[in-house]
Amino acid sequence: MTRVFRALWLVLLFMVVALSAHAQGSAEDTATARKLAEEGRAALDSEDFETAVDRFKRAESLHHAPTLLLGLARSYKGMGKYVRARETYQKILVEKLPASAPDPFVKAQADAKQEIVGLDEHIASVTISVTGPDEPNVTLDGEPVPLAALGVGRAVDAGDHLVSATAEGYLPAEQTFSVEAKGSTDVTLELEPDPNSTAPGPDGEEAGQTQTILAYVALGVGGAGLVIGAITGGMAMGKHGELTDNCPAD
Repeated sequence: MTRVFRALWLVLLFMVVALSAHAQGSAEDTATARKLAEEGRAALDSEDFETAVDRFKRAESLHHAPTLLLGLARSYKGMGKYVRARETYQKILVEKLPASAPDPFVKAQADAKQEIVGLDEHIASVTISVTGPDEPNVTLDGEPVPLAALGVGRAVDAGDHLVSATAEGYLPAEQTFSVEAKGSTDVTLELEPDPNSTAPGPDGEEAGQTQTILAYVALGVGGAGLVIGAITGGMAMGKHGELTDNCPAD
């Protein structure tokens, strides 16, 4: 029993040390987040929205707080990135604050509820489609577009945009488009097979499968030939032995 209690004591001691280290790291993260938030607010006041976005995003990744999300949403709004601003405001609104939440958190939700109004007036929609490969790599203004988002309406800010698509074995393609606020548009990129590529396309896959089948057939025919040769060779040797027995003088 002494060994058991000693083992349990060591486990508890390890857990206390680990939790203490975690608490210390969290305190440091919180202090860093507070400093980043101050820099973000200063950048937002001076309308340096790009810096403000960077600081608020870093702060939020270290320590979650509705006030940090509010600063981030305002920074996106200042940059004219209304889709991201709307979604950030929405995160603040859907969060369930406890009854003991501090007043700045409660005020952040109230401000978000007011500031999100009217953002839809700046947002449009685009439907991106790609023909050719089954799984192309698509970007919209440099940001990846998931395959699940292809062929369906995708929220974008009103204005000019660039769609690019690449795929192994195909030539890259890109297309610019412009869409008005609350409007919608369709963009289709046709990827052509790259004649200099060694990557198999749809036709190449069929050709590869055909070559594989032919190789197996040839191997089977060759194997069958060896078996037949062995049988006929054995039969010939048997006949030769029989003739030798019947004709001693050759």
